[in-house]
Amino acid sequence: MMIEYRPGAQNYEADLLSRMTEDGRIFLIQQKVTGVTGDLYVTSARGEEGKEEEKFYFINDKVKTIYPTVENFSRIKLNEELAKAQREDPDFKPIIDHLKDGWMPEDEKEIEKLWKIAPKFELHNNLLYRVDLTPRMIARGVVRAQICVPEPFREDVLKLCHSSIFGGHLGVKKTYKKIQNDYYWPKLTASVGTWIRNCLDCEMRKSRPMDNVGLSGHLTANAPFDVVSCDIMGPLTTTERGNRYIVVFIDHFARYIEAFAIPKQDSEAIADLFVRSICCRHGVPKQFLSDRGKQIIGQVMTAIHAKLGVNQLTTSSYRPQANGVSERANKTIIAVLFMFVSDHQKRLGLSSSFCSSRSQYCA
Repeated sequence: MMIEYRPGAQNYEADLLSRMTEDGRIFLIQQKVTGVTGDLYVTSARGEEGKEEEKFYFINDKVKTIYPTVENFSRIKLNEELAKAQREDPDFKPIIDHLKDGWMPEDEKEIEKLWKIAPKFELHNNLLYRVDLTPRMIARGVVRAQICVPEPFREDVLKLCHSSIFGGHLGVKKTYKKIQNDYYWPKLTASVGTWIRNCLDCEMRKSRPMDNVGLSGHLTANAPFDVVSCDIMGPLTTTERGNRYIVVFIDHFARYIEAFAIPKQDSEAIADLFVRSICCRHGVPKQFLSDRGKQIIGQVMTAIHAKLGVNQLTTSSYRPQANGVSERANKTIIAVLFMFVSDHQKRLGLSSSFCSSRSQYCA
């Protein structure tokens, strides 16, 4: 017997046991076709002679599709502009013609290619969307469609999801996930990688991680907010609201980060944030890790930890690696802030034109 690992997104068997036939075979959903009575899903399995058999499986109408809008495009005012660009794009024009009029290319290879990919697309309000259904999406009952982005507007999406203040100049994987939520075009991964490699701001600011990284510690979190670490960044340039420091709390289990701006790093302010924003909203952690700053391990925080039953942990002297989760989060936060601050540091720099229209978020 051979044990083969499959990622959760590809391990359909657990979700499809209800479709097991009398002879013990499981039919996997492969593609969608439109029938007169509703949506049909073509499923397949291996027959007794090794040949692949097809079976049509009907899914009820409980699956809800969410269609994102195009309001985030800076240069698109109406859906008609995007619809026109989609019909002029060589990647999407054959699909649209096939869905609207049943058009088929003359080349057999192109016919086979179109026949495989066309069921993953649909027209909604005259716009082309990609809806690649999986058994897991059907089980959840909610599917989020992706807008098919033609060539002239792909740069807008890359700027929005990477170079804007909402993108934060993050890496390839995180930027790809942001784009994948709402948008689609062929070779999306390659486009994201090329855009980030050519991002001048990322090349000027970000450094390569060290290769000789030591082994991780033994502080284990078994549940969300089981272990919380804290660190303080600053002093930074004073903002218009008088803030100079950033207090960062991070959950070791989910790597969830909460950051708060404060005018001064005193124990009362940190204790108030810990009780009101962490304990009251997420629950009291079992362990609290920080460095040896007096404002964090002083009498106020020590008394609060004793009252709440929190085990207070501190790093070794001159050893910030002991709180590596917070230190690495601080590096990411500083990198994001650096991208949107000018030389004067009191004015937005790299994307000021973008933020001027969204000042309520950038203030």
